[in-house]
Amino acid sequence: MVSPSSERNEKGRYESNHGVTVEDVFDSMDPLEPYTTGELADKVGAPRRTVYHYLEQLYEENRLKKKKPAPRRVIWMRGQ
Repeated sequence: MVSPSSERNEKGRYESNHGVTVEDVFDSMDPLEPYTTGELADKVGAPRRTVYHYLEQLYEENRLKKKKPAPRRVIWMRGQ
């Protein structure tokens, strides 16, 4: 279920009504530092679901790496 605060744009990408962009999430990450979705959501002040969709978008664009150490747990990392 998509949060009512997120809608897809004409390219199928999620956009937030909270004023947070994909680039805001990316820029909030220190290179080579591991993050959870919840940590980044707190850091940028946006819902977890919105941040998760942004992180997936960044991963699909090969701008982030991700690791799933356990079910329902994802670690995200930005390169150098």
